[in-house]
Amino acid sequence: MFFSELCIKRPVFATVLSLIVIMLGGVSMERLSLREYPFVTKPTVNISTVYIGASADIVETQVTTPIEEVLAGTEGIDYISSQSRPGLSQINVTFKSDQDIEDAASNVRDRLARVQRRLPREVLPPTVYKQEADSMPIVLVVAKSSRHTQEELYDIGRDYVIDRLQIIDGVSDVSMYGGREPAMRIWIDRQALIGYQLTVQDVEAAIRRENVDIPAGRIENFSTEITIFSKTSLNRPEQFEDIVVTKRDGVIIRIKDVARVELGSSDTRSFIMIDNLPALGMGVRAQSVANPLQLSDAVLKELDAIRKVLPEGVTLEVTSNLGETIRDSIDNVYSALIEAIVLVVLVIFVFLRSVRATLIPLVTIPISIIGVHAFMFWWGFSMNTLTLLAMVLGIGIVVDDAIVVLENIYRHIEEGKTPREAAIIGAKEIFFAIIAMTLTLAAVYAPLGFAEGDTGKLFIEFALTLAGAVLISGFVAISLTPMMCAHLLKAHNAAKTSLWSSLSEKIEAWITWWAEGYARIGGWFIDHRFMALGLMLFAILGAAYMVFELPKELAPYEDNDRVMIMAIGPEGSNINYAEKYLKNLTNELNEIPGVRLVFAIYGVTNVNFHRFTVLLDPIKEREVSQEDVYKQIREVVKRHTGLIYLVSQMAPLGQSRNARPIHIVLRSSADIEGLAEKADQVVDVMNKSGVVNAVNLDLKLNKPQVEIFYNRAMMADAGVPVETVSRTLETLFGGRVVTEFQRGTRKYDVLVQTELGDRMDPRDIDEVYLRADDGSFIAIQDIVTQRETIVPREITHFNKLRAAQITAVPADGYGLGDALSKVVSDIQALNIDDLEIDYIGQSREYVTAGNEIYVTMLLSLMFIYLVLAAQFESFRDPIIILLSSPFAIFGASLLLLIFGKSISIYSQIGMITLVGLISKHGIMLVDTANRLRLQGVSKADAAKQASLQRFRPILMTTGAMVLGSLPLALATGAGAASRSQIGWVVVGGLAIGTIFTLLVTPVLYTMISKETLKPDTVVTGG
Repeated sequence: MFFSELCIKRPVFATVLSLIVIMLGGVSMERLSLREYPFVTKPTVNISTVYIGASADIVETQVTTPIEEVLAGTEGIDYISSQSRPGLSQINVTFKSDQDIEDAASNVRDRLARVQRRLPREVLPPTVYKQEADSMPIVLVVAKSSRHTQEELYDIGRDYVIDRLQIIDGVSDVSMYGGREPAMRIWIDRQALIGYQLTVQDVEAAIRRENVDIPAGRIENFSTEITIFSKTSLNRPEQFEDIVVTKRDGVIIRIKDVARVELGSSDTRSFIMIDNLPALGMGVRAQSVANPLQLSDAVLKELDAIRKVLPEGVTLEVTSNLGETIRDSIDNVYSALIEAIVLVVLVIFVFLRSVRATLIPLVTIPISIIGVHAFMFWWGFSMNTLTLLAMVLGIGIVVDDAIVVLENIYRHIEEGKTPREAAIIGAKEIFFAIIAMTLTLAAVYAPLGFAEGDTGKLFIEFALTLAGAVLISGFVAISLTPMMCAHLLKAHNAAKTSLWSSLSEKIEAWITWWAEGYARIGGWFIDHRFMALGLMLFAILGAAYMVFELPKELAPYEDNDRVMIMAIGPEGSNINYAEKYLKNLTNELNEIPGVRLVFAIYGVTNVNFHRFTVLLDPIKEREVSQEDVYKQIREVVKRHTGLIYLVSQMAPLGQSRNARPIHIVLRSSADIEGLAEKADQVVDVMNKSGVVNAVNLDLKLNKPQVEIFYNRAMMADAGVPVETVSRTLETLFGGRVVTEFQRGTRKYDVLVQTELGDRMDPRDIDEVYLRADDGSFIAIQDIVTQRETIVPREITHFNKLRAAQITAVPADGYGLGDALSKVVSDIQALNIDDLEIDYIGQSREYVTAGNEIYVTMLLSLMFIYLVLAAQFESFRDPIIILLSSPFAIFGASLLLLIFGKSISIYSQIGMITLVGLISKHGIMLVDTANRLRLQGVSKADAAKQASLQRFRPILMTTGAMVLGSLPLALATGAGAASRSQIGWVVVGGLAIGTIFTLLVTPVLYTMISKETLKPDTVVTGG
């Protein structure tokens, strides 16, 4: 007794098996975490090292290079990049995806311990911190006011907002953006300092001496204790003004005599504006185990409570809510899920015209979709947009096997058998084909397990979720489906209402007409084999041409309600320079239809780098697409001068939101001037290529710098040490923290610096005076000389070699792959000596994933071939089945071309899926033809009869899968771009591929199949 017959004879047993699957899936569903994308990341460890006063080249040679040499041997590193700036070394160590972030950080710290003794004594200990996978805030909230300064907003944000948000369950951190931390600013009047014969060190020493916080002890007796509180610390500007610097000839010289004191901010080189109003940004980051939807709801609820106690004039606005984006995307997927179910049911009902018959394959959907959650939980997956996408796509697929079983049993009932007899015979006939189809579709995803790139690993969850659903559907098809057919279907002579009978007969006549037409055309193709071969050649060439012509990218850009702008000012420019240009730009951007507000951060990484986030109205409330707004913004910035504007959309697949599509790294062992020359040639070629826009090179030898050269002999003679000179310059021209003051419950810096008017020209350095050993004053220009020069803003390394990074965006009409391929080809054509090309970000992932996905597709075909060869006990039959793949690829490529889609990771995964889906048709045809030949039918006649016998189930399963995927193809809203691509691939590949398969596969069977078949090589039952 084979398995299906056992289930038919024991219906409770068959029912219990499916109920167990549902129960396991239901329990697992509640325990799955919810995310936007699967948890895949390359752990990154950042090392920041401060070397005060050192130039970029000194930082490079004495700090960055020694650290890189020690880190290079760390296990699991993908690449190391670094930036050496004046006074600061920043190294990013990016590890491979399979490395644990905690282990990676620990290994880095261990190696840094070895290099500390090799660094200069003045270098501060390196700071190591981890870059978490979900570094993007789940909620970004902005405080703005027209009544408060940015320093006041900083305190309001800390006291009213951040402290309350940090205690919400699930919050890992609340970061502050653009905040101007309050500071006591002591602005030195250099002329007054000279007039009183004082130095900067005198002022600093007086402040440290007077602003102290020392416990004074306590008074005790036999029964009581009283604490003595000595109020020695200062916290108001007038208190600092009254500090006595010195007393000379009976005259007291105070701070206010040589400086101006104010309560200002510690950093005036960075701030945030929203629609040209002062603002403070606060980003709420989630713990890795937190539910983003629940967390965002909790944050929004707490913000409502905070708004009630905020000072008058301060408003809080949520500018970004990733939880809402995830909710919209998931809601859209659920809507597509329901639409797919309705369409699939409609297809089944039209073909079967029976509520009972329709119910049989329909129950496969909840069993498979709910049951697959058990696999997901077992494999450690999460509920995310990709796994939900797999479930939507699976709606039409999971009913496939049940439809084939049902149709075969139904055919026997129409021949006069009882439902029980038909179920036993029909299930036994189709048992092997069901096993073959199920294993084939599951096997198509096996090679994804070997993918090494982040993108490949990202789609493992999609692939295995769909494969798990298919395995469950195959199990249901050989257990529950035959049992339900035996007990629910009626005999062929069952009474029917006259109205329904008439309609049913018309539908049946229509299907019969199509079958008869197909029989004639299919027979003609078998008799004229060269036409079938011509069709195959046409499909192969056509598919190759369209795949070549289609734009290629890593993934399509989703409409996430924002466009990014990077504004770069000339080297040497500051915030004030940028503000006068960017205010006008902000006003013009706000006039673009669909724009909600403009969020601007001035001074992002450098004082001349500024980042704008143009936030759009929600996609459901907007009449224009994000792509249209993006194009309008590009036109607007073209009219604005004074800065370089780089416009881009948010990176897909959860990558860094500021990443630009094209990010090329040029590596060389040449000196910095030689590398800059090579990089300029590359930039020139890229600008002339016509395939990219907004080309930006990070290596520019145009940063003004004043170099100070010490006359050490004269300094020794005057008794002025180098340290005194350096500290004086640092204080006057850079600002120096000398102590702290308390305000409320927090402490802030006290900074000493010369007035802006005394540091506007390099010649101001000559006006600095120092005290010699004999008490006399000596001008700094007497012991040092200065030279103005041009240097790079920063020196970049990539994998220990000096590097230049070039970013760009593809021009209109070009995908990332096309543009990158053309640009790299043009660069290589230059034949520049000692120049290596590498990639970062989307470009790196595209190159990695692009190469791997084609290998994966090849491996998938090989896996399917081997699985089919084992099942059919033949090396020929799998070839017949797999030769239907070019037709499916042709259909998929055609619809991608018609609807303006691209070749991306989504469409490529869709095509891998398509190979497994279209193979099902070939399996049914070859399996049936083999059985007919064992009954004595000739090879040609077996091919004709098999194609006609399987025409209806192939038509039904194709209709179910095509209509089930149609909601994906026609998707709108959040996440629609990716769903649309994979949807059109399945719709086009199956619809067009099935037509060609039905015509050509029987012909191929007559040409390739063995002339004689041995009975023991054809499986006849389970």
